[in-house]
Amino acid sequence: MRKKRPVVITLVAFFQFFKAGYFALLFWKIWDSHRFWAAQGKPTDDPLVNQLVKDPIFLLFPAISIALIIFGLGLWNLENWARKNLAFLILLCWCNGGLSLNGYLFGKDGLMSRWDLPTLACVFLLDLFVFCCLVFYPDVGRIFGEREG
Repeated sequence: MRKKRPVVITLVAFFQFFKAGYFALLFWKIWDSHRFWAAQGKPTDDPLVNQLVKDPIFLLFPAISIALIIFGLGLWNLENWARKNLAFLILLCWCNGGLSLNGYLFGKDGLMSRWDLPTLACVFLLDLFVFCCLVFYPDVGRIFGEREG
């Protein structure tokens, strides 16, 4: 019997696809900018781009995109492993400070350090919404096939 996917879980899956596209686009734009300046034999005029292409974590952006697509597909298919792992990763990213992806992105010298506080608050609220949907949505365990008790 096919389980009905709640609209909120569909939205969370689409959000994962959107984030995957964002990380892939970000990687491509920064890498392309670096290649353009490197082809001219000049250093990049943007110190952030220059810093990022030298940082090994930057090379993980395509892998992060692939992981987000896998999580999105897992949620789309109501796979419990995707729900549990994504909820855990959201907690890890926000509770682990500078050692997490969010610390890398939003830290003092991070990629998104130029963002203002309201934007950072929106990112946090989106992650909080996703976490609450995956953990506290009514009957979420049953929807994802967990046994009661």
